[in-house]
Amino acid sequence: MAGVFVTIAALLYTNAANRETINAARAQQRLAEQGQITDRFTKAIEHLGSRNQDVRLGGIYALERIMKDSRQDEPGVIEVLSAFVREHAKLPPKLPPARMGDDVRPAADVQTAVTVLGRRPAPGDPALPSVDFTGTNLRGANLTGGDFSRAIFSRADLSLARLEDAKLVGADLKFTNLYLTMFWRADLSNASLLFADMDETKLGRAILRGASLADPEQADLSEADLRGADVSGANLGYAATLHGADLRGLDLSDEDFTDAQLSRAKLNGANLTGATLTGAELGGTDLRGANLTDAELTAGSLDVALTDATTKLPVEYAAATK
Repeated sequence: MAGVFVTIAALLYTNAANRETINAARAQQRLAEQGQITDRFTKAIEHLGSRNQDVRLGGIYALERIMKDSRQDEPGVIEVLSAFVREHAKLPPKLPPARMGDDVRPAADVQTAVTVLGRRPAPGDPALPSVDFTGTNLRGANLTGGDFSRAIFSRADLSLARLEDAKLVGADLKFTNLYLTMFWRADLSNASLLFADMDETKLGRAILRGASLADPEQADLSEADLRGADVSGANLGYAATLHGADLRGLDLSDEDFTDAQLSRAKLNGANLTGATLTGAELGGTDLRGANLTDAELTAGSLDVALTDATTKLPVEYAAATK
């Protein structure tokens, strides 16, 4: 029996010693791996400062590899690449207005950094820093399909940029130039576009649930294309400018368009049940097939709009105009 106990004790001691050895080896391996990642990170940062664009591109891809290999280094990579874009794509004090047909795009290294940030491993993690493109010139950039949830584009120039199928949940787009920007099928849920220049912005089939698209007397959605967009809960805006905007077929029930500029807007087939249109400018607005049941209208305001037998008017308005 004594021999058995001695044997068991020896085995237990040996097992404990083995565990300690294994744990020490694992700790040493982790230190070695972290040291390698630190060396790779340092070298990638050095490459970003090179005068050679090809070397900078190598540094960007090296940082992407580090971001995927080491979760704890993801915040640092996000901040470094965001700073790289802000530094190499600064918005000049005076930039000529973009025009349809302009062939403009960011430098290759800036575009690559933006693309890499759009495919970061954990874009929805609130513990990670937001991608920050504040005050950048991303005119003509390609962000198609990227995940830029919670990203900051405030005061940036995204005119002529492509963001089809992009994810921009909770993104900050305040004061951003969105002239002719393509947002087809993009998810802009809870995004803020307050004070953004949205002249001819393309938002077809975009998701705009809970988004703030306008601000009193500041929004410019002239010629914006919102066909098929999901605007449930979105704040299209009291006193917003929607000259020539395409709002065909949208559910705009209970929306507040008080004093809004809706001249030449396309509202064919739109649901405006219960909407407030008091003081709204409706010159040339196409309301054929629109449902204005229970909508609030200024007497005579529809005299300059386009209506037909398919337009459903509020009972009070119809009676007042007889």
